[in-house]
Amino acid sequence: MLYYNDDAAEVICRTYNAPRFKPNSGKQRRPKKDVSYSRLFYLPIIPRLQRLYASMSSTGHMRWNKEKITKSDVLSHPSDAEA
Repeated sequence: MLYYNDDAAEVICRTYNAPRFKPNSGKQRRPKKDVSYSRLFYLPIIPRLQRLYASMSSTGHMRWNKEKITKSDVLSHPSDAEA
């Protein structure tokens, strides 16, 4: 479950009835913040692709499936297929 917008205050998953946060151990002197079981990170793809194409060492690898088209009838790579 993604805890976002209206669901940001939820503590229990509605689908699995699982807790959102790991239980804190009460042995610390000061209370710790709640730690979630898992986190979602958004990594935008456009800046990553721009960096890959900007590098001369990786540009050839990025264009490989378009430039290295084989003319045989044998499918050796998914880029050889019609679709």
